[in-house]
Amino acid sequence: MVVNGNNKYENVTEKDIALLRELVRDSSQANKRLAGKVDIAENRIAQSKERLAKAGLLKRHTVEVDYKKLGFGATILFTLKLKQKTGSDTEELRSFLIENDKVVEVVTVLGPTADFIVKIMGRDLEEAADVVAAINRWDNVDPSASFTMAVARTHKSERGPANW
Repeated sequence: MVVNGNNKYENVTEKDIALLRELVRDSSQANKRLAGKVDIAENRIAQSKERLAKAGLLKRHTVEVDYKKLGFGATILFTLKLKQKTGSDTEELRSFLIENDKVVEVVTVLGPTADFIVKIMGRDLEEAADVVAAINRWDNVDPSASFTMAVARTHKSERGPANW
């Protein structure tokens, strides 16, 4: 059964979607508990997970860590504007962002004011700001068009839409 007309995976059922939703809520749930919640036989849960993983719908099982309790008290959102959008310097910058252990998220955006939004976490604002300074030193970055915002409070953080 196809869940909706926009679904590009024709073999995804309502039960598959229910299973994915439960795994998003808590990926550590035992198969027995999942079976009761999504009306799939317990012995079929592992098979369903494997099928969803092979289809590319279930990428990984993960945990949510409270980074503040580990001492990461500063989060910065940095809008990054490039002078040129192609070339080896752009690829090197992209690699630097992806490989930097203080950079926790990098998204490419469309629009006139930014090319990337970068989420940086540090033990304090100074540590996070050091990453911004390192990014601004790249020749291809336009510091006058890039903006830094310290996160005061996170009101909602989800890994996907709540109703899908």
